[in-house]
Amino acid sequence: KPLKQFFPELPTICAEYPDVPLILLRTGFNRSRVIFPILEKLPNVYFDISVMLDCGQIDEIVERYGSRNLLFGSGLPVYEPSGVLGLLYYSQISQTDKENIAYGNWKRLEGGILYDN
Repeated sequence: KPLKQFFPELPTICAEYPDVPLILLRTGFNRSRVIFPILEKLPNVYFDISVMLDCGQIDEIVERYGSRNLLFGSGLPVYEPSGVLGLLYYSQISQTDKENIAYGNWKRLEGGILYDN
């Protein structure tokens, strides 16, 4: 679904499946008025930062909501990851927050996957 149709349904989906992490890919962070309330109210929603557009947004998000719901995504093969790597590397957040975004948050989520085998 287009994002403008999907976002209003997200709180219902999160309420019905509170233990299921929902990872939103390539949403862009130029929609702060939509993304900030999601980070504040829906703890099982995660965003990849592969197409982050603006310097300082990582810093602002981490300051307001922490780094727990941000995941590094390369965007490959469509996008070049060097831009978002630079944004993460030069952000003014703690080394722990950088590591959480780069790999720690995904490692935590992946550790909760229950496989049939």
